Amino acid sequence: MFSKLNGSRSRLVLIGLMLASLAAVSCIFEPRATLEPDQVGGKDIQPAQEPEMLISNLVTIVQALDSGNYQDLFSEDFSFVPDPEDEDFMNNHYGPGIYLNWDRPVEVIVASQLFDRLNYALLHIEDTEVVEDTDTTYVVYHGYRLEILPRGETWIEYSGRARFHLRMNPEDKLWKMFRWVDFRPEESPEDASGTWGLLKGEVRATN
Repeated sequence: MFSKLNGSRSRLVLIGLMLASLAAVSCIFEPRATLEPDQVGGKDIQPAQEPEMLISNLVTIVQALDSGNYQDLFSEDFSFVPDPEDEDFMNNHYGPGIYLNWDRPVEVIVASQLFDRLNYALLHIEDTEVVEDTDTTYVVYHGYRLEILPRGETWIEYSGRARFHLRMNPEDKLWKMFRWVDFRPEESPEDASGTWGLLKGEVRATN
């Protein structure tokens, strides 16, 4: 289902690199047990009293493929903005409007549809660059690498750079993400299949 974006790249190297680690963690392919609302993948989801705690929760929730807690990361007025080149590519490939009106419900639905397709996910957040940090607003650039293992397929990696816009809710003093702007990286890894935003667009287009 993801092969349309993979081109002709070989997956043999990825398979060889991952076989040893997959043997050690073979239990990840078993059906996932029901998780407590405040615990995912053996890690607690902490109340986002600091903005970077929200980013940490994002990593925990994605790696646990936890649709239920994913929605709590975002504010009611959330919006996602793809890289312009990704938007052009997806519109040309699937038709216009793939990223149209991308709000919180769309983000949550797309994440749930993606998680349902996967056996496993690894998310790496890198290269922090804070551009705004006030008592109520936090804007940060992060590089990311998202490695996914779709059912019946081999490992696929997506990489890029995101600008996360967060604000503190004055009622409970917790942080939420209200805007996510996605960018292609300056240099993509050789085996990368595109950005997270491109993956999101494909999931929305194929459901």
